[in-house]
Amino acid sequence: MNILEKNLMILASAGSGKTYQLGNRVIGKIALEGVSPERIVALTFTRKAAGEFADSILTKLAKGTLDSKVAAELSSDLGAEIDVPTVLEQVVKALPRLQLTTMDGFFNTVVRSFQYELGITGGTFELLQGARKKMAEAEIIDAVLQDEFSENENFFHAFRRATLGRPGQGVRKTLDDFLKDWYGLWKTLDHDSIGVPLFGDLPNLSDYEEQKQKFISLLRDDTLTDQLEAQLECFENHSLSRSLKLNSIGTQMLEQIEEDEVEFLFRKKPIDFNQKTWPLWQELFGLLIKSELAASIERTKPVLELVALIDSAFEKQLKKRGLLSFDDIKTLLGDGFRSEEGRVKRQLIDYRLDGRYDHWLLDEFQDTSYADWNGLASLIDEAVDGDEGGLFVVGDRKQAIYGWRGGDVTIFDKLISNYQDGTENELKVEPMSKSFRSCSAVLDLVNATCGDGGIIERLFGKPLRDRWLWEDHVSAKPKVTGEAKVVTTEKDDEGAAMIAQMKALGVGKKKMSCGVLVRKGEQVEQYADLLRNEGFDVIEEGQRKPGTDHAVGVVLTHVLAWLADPADNYAREVIGMSPLDAVFEKLFPEGSLSRWEGALKLAQEHGYASLFEILVEPEWEALSDYGKRRASDLIQAMREFDASGDAAPRAARDWVHELQVSQAPGAAAVQVMTIHKSKGLGFDLVM
Repeated sequence: MNILEKNLMILASAGSGKTYQLGNRVIGKIALEGVSPERIVALTFTRKAAGEFADSILTKLAKGTLDSKVAAELSSDLGAEIDVPTVLEQVVKALPRLQLTTMDGFFNTVVRSFQYELGITGGTFELLQGARKKMAEAEIIDAVLQDEFSENENFFHAFRRATLGRPGQGVRKTLDDFLKDWYGLWKTLDHDSIGVPLFGDLPNLSDYEEQKQKFISLLRDDTLTDQLEAQLECFENHSLSRSLKLNSIGTQMLEQIEEDEVEFLFRKKPIDFNQKTWPLWQELFGLLIKSELAASIERTKPVLELVALIDSAFEKQLKKRGLLSFDDIKTLLGDGFRSEEGRVKRQLIDYRLDGRYDHWLLDEFQDTSYADWNGLASLIDEAVDGDEGGLFVVGDRKQAIYGWRGGDVTIFDKLISNYQDGTENELKVEPMSKSFRSCSAVLDLVNATCGDGGIIERLFGKPLRDRWLWEDHVSAKPKVTGEAKVVTTEKDDEGAAMIAQMKALGVGKKKMSCGVLVRKGEQVEQYADLLRNEGFDVIEEGQRKPGTDHAVGVVLTHVLAWLADPADNYAREVIGMSPLDAVFEKLFPEGSLSRWEGALKLAQEHGYASLFEILVEPEWEALSDYGKRRASDLIQAMREFDASGDAAPRAARDWVHELQVSQAPGAAAVQVMTIHKSKGLGFDLVM
């Protein structure tokens, strides 16, 4: 593999050393092709990954400067002698201007540089994240409803159609739920594809019953078994948008719907079947499938109308207020794909950026969303086809686990089809299936499971099997021993079975790292508590809510709830049962009302962080280390809130309610985390 190929895609399996190759690409371009470091853009999806990438380049160059053997290995990897100290000097001098960053960070930089071209007024904009973002979105929804749609009959007509059939509830609640379900999805779509027929010609829904009855009549002219007659009656009674009841024969029919020769079993015995009528059954099933697709499209049209209206109004409000989230930044940059005006603006921006960046490195490409791709596509087109510059893509379809946040693995195929065109500059594709992270025993299990085309087809169907490109993984350290096994158990016994395995393997007693991976965030605390009760030393990796996961946080959260609403008796009772009640009484002895007024005045004059510090200080020494960490988390969070300039107690309450903080993994024996959080990590043992 020539790591310096002008346009190169590496299909890098887990643990195969993609960060190593990314670093070699950057070093090689600088050392052997004379590329200025400032003209290189390397993008990934998390700050952690971006930091590791930058660190790997600097570490490799620093070691190569100090150790001639390391320098020789680097030169060997790149196929030519390089002057390592000179490259290190170039990179260090360029560090403040280097674009080794996250996708979101790069888009943020571009929008800040071209805010007037993108229609952002007011001279600047505020980047919203977390609780502040949710608060601002709620304000904008109110403004949208009041300013944009109060007299807009199209909006209310579309909203009634889109929410038809939902149980009665308030309009605002319904709209909030609707936005949560659909607006985030809308932002990730390839808007060019909206309205493009993906399924070919679909039947007219008004003709469904007539066509269905025609096939049923033709089939009844044949002698049917009881099972076939029963399935035909299910078709006769079926109406669109409801599940078709399938008996055992119907299920077999659906499984073999594309086959010309079929055989059906009833109670494990073949049944007589007139093969001449099979095309009629195929057409009947086909009519149902296509009609259901047509019905789904009809139901989705009003949703599309409504979200388009909301999107347009949101965009106006965001630009007017100078309030943007990372998703909005991507949408702004993707506007060139949505209107002629957007295309003109985007061309002006691209022209200036083309003069600044030539070389693009995209990491974890399988997690790219259409919003990401639309923001980059025109710049990458220029780099791929131009005389200078190039594209380097690293990814793995099998690791596409971020569909829930917009990642679309089909962009992988789109990139290959766009740039693998047989020209001199076409995209070269190279596999990397040797793992430096896993032993042979683990990889044998992976190969046996994921490389079995028969299993893939049986579980997910032939179309997926045809798209499933598999190459067996091999270990770079074949002499390293290990074990991989599957333990099956009843669902309620999973925890006990896991603990039995861990104790048998000596977890907590031997010096080895152990990761326990779960599917959902709420399971992290559940399994961590289970393991702690068994005496394991456990750390939870991921996002925690300091306002709810410890007594200190619970009480401080209720202090804000009480300040936001002095009539909140529940919040007042929680405070009354805590040590903070005595602190309040000492600070404000005149009574309940003056206590509330005094606390609120203190918070609004000196900040909510100062209020928390004053309340916690008398009890600080009595707190456990865990309690001190949680109190510190909340005090720091309130400092950030105070810096926003908002002094309203309801805003402070909502801020803490949405607060999440990262918890460092530490050096404990067992780390419990979600599968998503574990990506890129390595352990001696994984459960």
